[in-house]
Amino acid sequence: MLSDAVLRNQEIFPKIYVTSIMAGEKSGSLIEVLERYVIYQRLALGVRKKVLVSLMYPCILILLVISL
Repeated sequence: MLSDAVLRNQEIFPKIYVTSIMAGEKSGSLIEVLERYVIYQRLALGVRKKVLVSLMYPCILILLVISL
């Protein structure tokens, strides 16, 4: 089973991924669970990018003020 393979390599995968796969296999809806996880990952990556881009401008301003 997929969950057995993921459990053997648990240090590689996030805990939420491992438990999602186990729940999907037990409930019989592995495809839906994996699709939701992909959507979650895309959303988390998008938020992370927006936060980093938002922090760039203040950092540049602080560097400019310090250099003066």
